[in-house]
Amino acid sequence: MSASCPQCQASVPVGAGEGLCPRCLLLGGLEWRGAPPPEDDAPPEVLPRRFGEYELEERLAEGGMGVVYRARHLTLGRTVALKMIRAAHIAGAEELRRFRQEARAAAQLEHPHVVPVYEIGEHGGVHFFTMKLAAGGCLQLTAPQPPEAAAALTAKIARAVHYAHQHGVLHRDVKPSNILMEASGEPMVGDFGLAHVAQGGPDITLSGTVVGTPAYMAPEQARGVCTTASDVYSLGALLYALLAGHAPFSGRSHFEIMRRVVEDEPRALSLLRRARDVEAICFKCLRKEPSARYASAADLADDLERWLRGEPVLARAVSRRERLVKWARRRPALAALLAVSTLGAAAFITFNIVSERRLRHERNYAQQQEGMARNSATLAENSERAARLQLYAADVFLADSALAGGDYGLARAALEAHRPHAGVPDLRGFEWYCLRRLCEGDKAVALHGHTDAVNAVTFSPDGARLISGGRDGQVLVHDLTKHGIVLSIPSARDRTQDFTEHHQLTPVFLRSPEASRRLLTTFGENYNVLFQRMRPSAPGDIRSVAIAPDGSIATGSQWSWVRVWDGTSAELIWVSPAFDCRSIAFADEGRKLITGDIGRDGEQPARVRIFDSVTHEETLKIADSTGVFALSADGRTLAVPMRDSRMELRDPATGAVRTSWDAGTRLKGVAISANGQRLGGLSDDPREAFLWTADGQRTGPLS
Repeated sequence: MSASCPQCQASVPVGAGEGLCPRCLLLGGLEWRGAPPPEDDAPPEVLPRRFGEYELEERLAEGGMGVVYRARHLTLGRTVALKMIRAAHIAGAEELRRFRQEARAAAQLEHPHVVPVYEIGEHGGVHFFTMKLAAGGCLQLTAPQPPEAAAALTAKIARAVHYAHQHGVLHRDVKPSNILMEASGEPMVGDFGLAHVAQGGPDITLSGTVVGTPAYMAPEQARGVCTTASDVYSLGALLYALLAGHAPFSGRSHFEIMRRVVEDEPRALSLLRRARDVEAICFKCLRKEPSARYASAADLADDLERWLRGEPVLARAVSRRERLVKWARRRPALAALLAVSTLGAAAFITFNIVSERRLRHERNYAQQQEGMARNSATLAENSERAARLQLYAADVFLADSALAGGDYGLARAALEAHRPHAGVPDLRGFEWYCLRRLCEGDKAVALHGHTDAVNAVTFSPDGARLISGGRDGQVLVHDLTKHGIVLSIPSARDRTQDFTEHHQLTPVFLRSPEASRRLLTTFGENYNVLFQRMRPSAPGDIRSVAIAPDGSIATGSQWSWVRVWDGTSAELIWVSPAFDCRSIAFADEGRKLITGDIGRDGEQPARVRIFDSVTHEETLKIADSTGVFALSADGRTLAVPMRDSRMELRDPATGAVRTSWDAGTRLKGVAISANGQRLGGLSDDPREAFLWTADGQRTGPLS
């Protein structure tokens, strides 16, 4: 079996790289717009130079097949754009056919918004044609355009495309770079290199060949079928790009973009209410089914012009219900799961609301009874006690229900309301003490040893040990099964002061490896570490203590040093200077140690460094960072915010940058999900946080 190369339509075997023929692979693949293949023996081009009746003055653009010059006709004195086949000595018959087809397709169209062709010829064995020179260059998408300007521009282009359809020409590659702008701002459709010229008039259908630009390609065009409706889709994609500043779909490869074109719906545009009709027109063009689009490019132009005149348009906005039905048809399994989950959540919420209202009603009734008892002269004592008993029973019931729902705060508030005061009888029974104990968690252990505040904690990889560092200069290793200290690393005071100073009770939450416990460090008179069970959804936070798979312990200091200790003998293995080390972690199965210093004002800038744990050598220093980082749970992704507001994802083993993007603000904190696919960032504004996917697509902010 064989297929067609999407670049030159030559036959290629099925499974060829990117679906291209060997020559197009050499020229750079789909949509290649770089420099021509290197010709070691060719001297550099000198301009201006003579080419037949023309003088070539400047190279304007080049692509995989041709190169365009600004040229002047020596006899007529007219400045034109001259396009010739690039590297004519390797151009095959198919390339020559496509080149002549582009010239003939454009030459037979006489329309004010189609680039006119002046001459088709050959000089010195090189085929060329000349056309009008567009002083404004290609249409540029530097920012979203006003809806009125975008609609007017698209209407003119649609008229030109409809004119081409009437003369049997399918463009098949309508996109911004193929729209040339005159100095007056008028658009002209150009680059008919992928156009198809039919012999039977305007009813055109072409099958079997995938050509075009994926981001502006219709779904059926991606499957190899192209009609006039495909050009209408491309016009809608062009209108979307003008309104949004980018194409409807994007991806890391052509095949990913084509998959999204076929399967996904474009994101809604954030337009003002007065421009909602333009969005409806745009999305009518972008319908997956060709029959649901405008019947012709002229109908699209008519609807845009109606909107510009303030008249009602024919396009109707796709309702949320229609979007939901389409999404459910594309993903039936996920839709069914979501429906079941939604019904279950609705039932659960309804049950909770009803229960809460009933409990509140009972409590209000008890409070009313308590008030009536206090105001009653004849039944004061008995009525008051009865009311208090009813209130107590209601709060016990409320506390029990709150504990079942995981609301520990509500449960504690309901129970604490019944602590006895002076002169008031104590109504508490076994049930109160049992529920109050449950409010504290099902197990609590105090790990002693520190004589000052605990600053940092972390678990060993197997979760059996807990390492803590405090302001007293000690690093302690606790056995969580025996609740005892198995190793103590005494050191100078500066060795463990690697955290922000605290002067009050401060909780630090940490998720253990089995994700079923939490750790609370308290700054009280006993300076204890409290180890306590928790629900799996509790948050986690840890700074400047890390343990390697071989048991080595790394500590970060606030003022001077990063130290690595033997986890068995407590001997110091090696040290490195640091400047307020707030982040530290082992990576690459313990072979790499990563540290983050936030630096000192005027003395040392922030930095992130990677050390070889065996040779103790610094293998990489990221000097332009903010001094913080996050390492994914699988140890494969290192997220580093930079001072210039970029976010970089690096390989922890080599330090190489995998990808980066502009975060839009300078980040002072970063977190990464366990699988490395989602990132969170904290800006200087404490009220604002951001979320991204691993490819830099923002899904936040969170305010």
